[in-house]
Order: sequence, then structure tokens, then C-alpha cells
Amino acid sequence: KRNSEYDGFIPEFTMVNCVDTQFDSFQVTVRTNQRTGEIWSSHYNTCTISESLELEKFPFDRQLFRVVFKSPNSALKQWEIDVGILDFLPDFKNGKRVENTSQYLVSCELKSWTMADFKVGQFKEDVDPASLTGGEMEITIMAERSPLYFFINFVLVMYLIVATNFANVSVSPSDSADRLATTITLLLTLVAFKFVLADAIPKVGYLTYMDKYVLTSYFFLMISIVENVAVTPRFLCYLDKNGFCNELETAEFEGDATDTDFYFQIIFLVAWTFENIIVAIFSFKPQILQESWKKVQEGQIGETESSVKRTSVVEDLDLKKEQLLQ
Repeated sequence: KRNSEYDGFIPEFTMVNCVDTQFDSFQVTVRTNQRTGEIWSSHYNTCTISESLELEKFPFDRQLFRVVFKSPNSALKQWEIDVGILDFLPDFKNGKRVENTSQYLVSCELKSWTMADFKVGQFKEDVDPASLTGGEMEITIMAERSPLYFFINFVLVMYLIVATNFANVSVSPSDSADRLATTITLLLTLVAFKFVLADAIPKVGYLTYMDKYVLTSYFFLMISIVENVAVTPRFLCYLDKNGFCNELETAEFEGDATDTDFYFQIIFLVAWTFENIIVAIFSFKPQILQESWKKVQEGQIGETESSVKRTSVVEDLDLKKEQLLQ
């Protein structure tokens, strides 16, 4: 909405990487201060931003979320927001609104993410009347995914499902039907849980860390299915005699089958628990797997016109974080 009392110059803005908007153009409100002569214009819009993400390390990934503003008729003054504001105002990391000394209002709300830093960079300072291109400015938000959410709600549940297979140690190896029924039921439960998990993981054409973990859980249960067949007294007798055995000969291998199954179940549970302990360590200390911000920038292909000029922004952010850590 334009102020009817003001009919002068109003800067125009567009979002370069906006794919869907609530309004065709920014909603503008102009306010004037008759005493000082200052003119303020507020530009409002709701947009869906397009961003290419590299998700191979999901859920231990770092991402750069960018919003690019472009003005065809005015220069954009660079925003300088001190990175130290994150130390003095920790609530900012939780999505609280904070205002710095330059009177810029910044708000960030990212579910299951932690915002590590942000930077506002300017890539075109002056308007070029000949090419009809104006100022361009980019807000870069450095975000780290919180893997604890996925560990507690998904990894821990899958660990318990697969570890329940250890209960087969209480069933005689000769009762292969009951043992197979238990393991196959657990496998079907895991497959059903995978459909629940599908809504929470990204759909990409390559394997993420979470996909590899799910496949590993399938692999453990498939090994258990093979073991349920391999440790039956009948099968052990067949291997020893190189042929089929009668019931009396099969009964002689009952003890060997029980011992073999017991040792297998112990190794099975230890190996599966060890893998999940490693996952738990990575979940509580995700920086072990996380890449540097420079590598994140190199692997993340931008869709905006300023993509070739982002390297300096990310390097500047890495340098400032190193200085703070020192």
C-alpha cells in the first residue's frame, strides 16, 4: 500500500531465488517524517525460497540457506551484523528476534536445526543504468542439523527392533519354524517402520548416512534368518555326513547346534550394539563427521545469480568463527 501523500521515488526489490510468492510484488508502505525529512519504505512479501542441498551426510549435515535480494532501480547498502552478537545474545540461536546497533531486525526459526552463524553480503554496489541491473544482496544462514532428534526417534527404535532378535537364544535351534517366525516378524516390523521414517528423510537419488544405517539393520536381520537355518541339528548333521540324516543321527548334533547358536547370538548383539554406540557418539558429537563450511559451500550448488561470488562470504564466516574460538 502506497502512502497517498508521497508520490516520489520508491526502491523496488525482488527475490532472485524465490519460486513461489504470496504477492506478485512486494507490498510497500511509505512513511515520511515531516520534521526531519526522512522517508521510510517497508517492503513485505512471503516467499518460498529455492536452495540446492547436499544431503549425503544426512542427518549430520551442514547447510547454507540463502536469500538473495535484487533491486533494479537502487543500490543496496551492505548490512554489517557482527558475528559476536551470537555470544552476547544466545537466545538468537533459538529463533528469538534480536536487534543490533545498526537497527536491523533479524529473525530466524529453523526446526531441528541449530543456526551457527549468518552473514549479509553485498555483491553489486551501484546501479548500472545501461544494463538495467541494480544492487544485489544475499543473506547467508549457516545451519547445522540436530542429529539427536533422529537418533532418539528413529535410530534408537530400530536398534531395539533388531536387538529383540537376541530372544531367539531361548528357543531351541531345532524349532527353526518358531525362530524364523520371530526374525521375519521383526524384519516386517522394520519395513513398516521404514515407511514412517520415509516422511522424515529426504528423497534423493543417492544413499545418505541414514539410508546406509537402515540398510545395515536389514542386513543384520537377514544374517539372522540365514543363521536360523544353518544352526539346526538337521543341517549340521547334513554337513557332517554329506547327506541326509535320520532322527537318531540328527539328535546327536543338538548340543553343537545350541552352542553354535549361543555364540552367534552373543556376537550378533555385540556387533549391533557396537555399531549403534558409534552412531550415538556421532549424534552427540556431530562435528566429527561435519565438513568445514568451505567444503559445504563447494558441494552446495547455488541457484542464484550471485553463486560465483559466495566463496568469499563463506571464507569470511570461517575466519570469524576461528577468531571467536581463539
